[in-house]
Amino acid sequence: MRKFKVRNVGSDHGDCFFIEIENSIWKSIIMVDGRSGEKKKFLNEISEVVLEYGHIDYLVITHVDQDHLLGVKKLFERGVTDPVRKAFEKTVILYNYVTKPVVSYRQAKEFEEVILDNCVISTVLKNYTLYSSPCLKIISSEMRRNLDPREQGEYAVMTLLHPKREGIEAVYKDYMKWDRNHDDSADSSLINQHSIVFLLEYGDKCALFTGDCEMKQVIEEINQLKNMRQEEEYRSIDLIKISHHGACHNNVGLPNFAGNHKCTQYYVTGKEKWDEYHPSKSLLKEIANKVGKEIKVYTHVNIESEDGYQIISQDELILIGEE
Repeated sequence: MRKFKVRNVGSDHGDCFFIEIENSIWKSIIMVDGRSGEKKKFLNEISEVVLEYGHIDYLVITHVDQDHLLGVKKLFERGVTDPVRKAFEKTVILYNYVTKPVVSYRQAKEFEEVILDNCVISTVLKNYTLYSSPCLKIISSEMRRNLDPREQGEYAVMTLLHPKREGIEAVYKDYMKWDRNHDDSADSSLINQHSIVFLLEYGDKCALFTGDCEMKQVIEEINQLKNMRQEEEYRSIDLIKISHHGACHNNVGLPNFAGNHKCTQYYVTGKEKWDEYHPSKSLLKEIANKVGKEIKVYTHVNIESEDGYQIISQDELILIGEE
């Protein structure tokens, strides 16, 4: 049996996704971010899902904003005998160090102290074979330019698109400035640009996870990948996690990109009480106009459906498997 399922856990501000990839012999669980952990309710919800799976194979920390990082940090701070903490014993962590030479920054320092016992890999390696599983290949965007995931049979393919070494180094320089001055003057725009972005493909299904990155930084990279754009033909993308809770300034170029790739399903995270900007109604309408049909937006944000987009309060989205 094949399975490709995405679960959004917890409402309110922050990101936390669990992705199940399964083939006939193996199953891998990918956790993406962990919200802020400020509300016990959401931390309990995340813990319940972790216990349901029993182990987490991969943990992607897209960047070090507290609404992506602090919940995971609190889970890792539990005692070594705690069943939730034990689920991460053999977890491979995809994370770009901030306080070591490779980002607010105080939580980055604290987080990096609690992951010392895990295998941590960055987004700038040339070869990820050692960190792949029997159902998931992790590759660089350079490798993906010559590879068609639809030819990989039983394997799903995770392509690490962003950030590149230059972006990681820019954030490290800003951290060093923060460390010298001992204030909270971290450059938030740099931190968002530091977000890990990955494309996850399995068979003919394709999903894009953007962290809080600016879309214009990854569109060109994606369109250089094999089979994503060939002359005027574009491969369909089935799911896009909209960056930065649907803010317009982080999603310049997304409507045209979504229209080209015929994407009709989206995740948007954010506070339950809508604040007019997260997500932007005008952004959702423009996406729908470019796609040319009604789009589905999976979110807990209290925003009503309108012409062009349908709001769906649903956590699970099954791309491959039983509905």
